[in-house]
Amino acid sequence: MENLEASTYEQYIPESESNSEYDTDSDDSDRVVQTHNIGYHNVHHDREHTFLNDTKMKDYETSRNDLFTPALSYDNIVIDSRNHIDDSGTSRSSYVVKFDDEGQTTNKTEGYGTLKNVIGFKLIKANIPSRIYNVDTHNNTLNFEFGGVSKTITLTPSYYTHSELATHLAAQMNAASGVSSVSVAYSSTTKLFTISHSGTTIKLIFSDHSETNMIHTLLGFNKADTVAATTLISTKALILETHFVDLVIPEIPYIACKKNATGKHLIDRIPINTEDGSMNYYVQAADYDKMSYFYPFDLHKITIQLYDESNQGLYTSNTDHFFEFELTMLNNPSLL
Repeated sequence: MENLEASTYEQYIPESESNSEYDTDSDDSDRVVQTHNIGYHNVHHDREHTFLNDTKMKDYETSRNDLFTPALSYDNIVIDSRNHIDDSGTSRSSYVVKFDDEGQTTNKTEGYGTLKNVIGFKLIKANIPSRIYNVDTHNNTLNFEFGGVSKTITLTPSYYTHSELATHLAAQMNAASGVSSVSVAYSSTTKLFTISHSGTTIKLIFSDHSETNMIHTLLGFNKADTVAATTLISTKALILETHFVDLVIPEIPYIACKKNATGKHLIDRIPINTEDGSMNYYVQAADYDKMSYFYPFDLHKITIQLYDESNQGLYTSNTDHFFEFELTMLNNPSLL
């Protein structure tokens, strides 16, 4: 182009316009230069990379990538405990959801498939029931010593007020062989239990209970055994209601979880604020868009674990629930 004759670059100037308006020395870089010469090279348009319709190539590429080849994509998945086929072997507090194993029989997989190159994970919605009973199989077995002799009692699963629980506990302890006249009282002022006998020592044994037995929390004691004494007073205020449930999913990298003292892979803490037996609908705050990314991996399954507010025992409930999660996927892992 540099060797062409000057006439090749002869600029077409309409006769009705003055020469000054079409001065080739103008510094207006956005002007459209007109010419009647074939092969004229418009350096301004070439620099802007435009199509014939004057659409900038970089604008087209941006639109195309945003719509068809984005760096990230997002999927929302719903986990519903009712989709588990083998209900007899499935706990509503801890169960595995498989996404791509068509041969297994624990849950339906038609709508999932392998979730590839997952780099982000967060809870969007949840619907969890309040417990129907505050005493159930996870907190109704108590070992104790009466005068140095070991005893075991089982509380009847039900919903109790503080006074009703005190009365039932005393009745069950006195029903044990060789035990009588044990008194259990609840103070509405201190919110504590007092377990006593007029002349025989009582010792509550918690150390030999399983990890999921939360009878010590129910009665207001620490996990350690008590001393043997004729009067035992609980060390913590009794709270018979559940105020929140911790949702734990071990497969999600800890960097994307809420850090906590126990090191569990805590996805979220879901408040329980309805009456016993009612459903709690929880929605993540609209302005909560924080996401901690992790190295991409293929997600074939997740394990749903629900813990009560003691953070030790599983949150027991026979009522179904559901969760909605948002997953972030990296479309081109080679970029890393």
